[in-house]
Amino acid sequence: MKRFVTVFFRKAIVVRGLKFSLVVGSILVLINHLYCCFAGDGIKHLESILLTYSVPYFVSSFSSTQAVLESEDA
Repeated sequence: MKRFVTVFFRKAIVVRGLKFSLVVGSILVLINHLYCCFAGDGIKHLESILLTYSVPYFVSSFSSTQAVLESEDA
């Protein structure tokens, strides 16, 4: 577990996760929350919008961490 956390917080993995989150999260926000942003209700949906950005970050970070761990074990 300690090894996983150490790799998970490597700078390269964090930066990659943030990039994916920015791109994929923005696309998902446009798809799922565009109506409320134009209606002026964006603040009411802020929690949902933040969760929308966090999902691609964690998917990218977990998969990158797993790939690094598997390649180091090989």
